[in-house]
Amino acid sequence: MAQSIWVLAFLDDPFDPPGEGLLGGGQAFIFDLGRSFVAAGFDVTFATRLNDPQKRRFETLGPRCRIHRIEAGEARYKAGEALADDIDLLVRATTRLVRAAPPVLAVHAQYWVSGVAAAAIKRELSVPFFLYPMSFGRAKRSAIDPQDRLALRREAEEPGMLSVCDHIVVGTPHERNLALRHYPEIRDDQLLLAPLWCDSDIFSERPESPDRYVRRATARFAEGA
Repeated sequence: MAQSIWVLAFLDDPFDPPGEGLLGGGQAFIFDLGRSFVAAGFDVTFATRLNDPQKRRFETLGPRCRIHRIEAGEARYKAGEALADDIDLLVRATTRLVRAAPPVLAVHAQYWVSGVAAAAIKRELSVPFFLYPMSFGRAKRSAIDPQDRLALRREAEEPGMLSVCDHIVVGTPHERNLALRHYPEIRDDQLLLAPLWCDSDIFSERPESPDRYVRRATARFAEGA
């Protein structure tokens, strides 16, 4: 049996098309990450938050890939403070799923909200986890709205989450230095520098360029779509 990796992505559904939710394309990165794990011979399980009531709660995507979409709050795309009320539901549901699954080699958590669940799984089940936080809360503390419940939750969760994380993925030397400067909980050997967040020897280019996709998508305007 192939070794099992779970990929937690509560902000983006990895199978949403480009342009859904945030325009940054985070779901494309998560999709490619999971695909690279499968290509390397691992068994991959995605866990995301259900963001559309029409989607299946569970799908098998091949002999070594599947996705759980967890019901947590209203089934719509959420970001920012709107996500605050869903965190505890996501953590409990994901921990329950991993507890019931065959032995898990490791968890990859995308964004700090997923990291909260990964940290809970590690504390209970001793499953190592990798975190790509996308940013560091303390690095932008001066811009935090004191009424922003998600930012306050992040402030409370990050120190413990980062201290138990096996590896924290950063995209630039500047990000690495930010992490060490703002978080005494982080050890230097926890940080993995992955330039531009990808390894060109592993990840392949998309079939079409972004420019081509934009041209094709905007052509619909002339059609009245």
